[in-house]
Amino acid sequence: IERALIDNEIDLAVHSAKDMSTEIPPELTLAAVPLRADVRDVLISKDKLKILELPEKCTIITGSPRRRVQVLRIKPESRFEEMRGNIDTRIKKFFSSDYNGMILAKAGIDRMGYDNVISEVIPEDVILPAAGQGALGIEIRRDDDKIYKMVRKINHTESEITVKAERAFLRHLGGGCRVPISVLACVRDREIIDVKGIVADAAGRYYIKDNISGAADNAEELGINLAEKILSAGGEKIIQNF
Repeated sequence: IERALIDNEIDLAVHSAKDMSTEIPPELTLAAVPLRADVRDVLISKDKLKILELPEKCTIITGSPRRRVQVLRIKPESRFEEMRGNIDTRIKKFFSSDYNGMILAKAGIDRMGYDNVISEVIPEDVILPAAGQGALGIEIRRDDDKIYKMVRKINHTESEITVKAERAFLRHLGGGCRVPISVLACVRDREIIDVKGIVADAAGRYYIKDNISGAADNAEELGINLAEKILSAGGEKIIQNF
């Protein structure tokens, strides 16, 4: 998609911000972030059980390292499996399986209209989301002023600020998709941004969580500063071991 943008085959690309590379080609820019959807994860389970109500030796469907380590904090004997396919395919497969639960992003469930299968919206202090979760990112050519002015009309300032802080955090850590990394930025009183992040090893034995607050105008700098705090506290060693 980015090659098509650079080659002038398309004028803009709409991404899930969660899935965007932290390094954008120099010819391109993240020009707008529309109003962000719900950032949280959800549990889908049999009999509408909540995550704390699942058996201690439960089996949960998720391919996400960050979800796995955070579940292990509250359910140390949990086991995990992956399930391929789009959302509706995975939901159908889950309900015909013997597995106890499945964790997905609430934004995707809401967009597909499957909110009736949600057993629990998991609080952020139980499972912190991925960088950019629930947000869309509109990418354009950096020098395309016409398209820039067009897409800025649907930009949501607070959503843009939070995504920038989270992406800066992730980019500065440089951990890649295999490292369990979570981060969430929230704008408070329109001027202050709170950013909290987690870095852990795959088994959840080493788990570093920290937070930082500051002026919303310095969103990216705050994301970087939080990453530095976590790296200094042992996060660098965790990432190097992957």
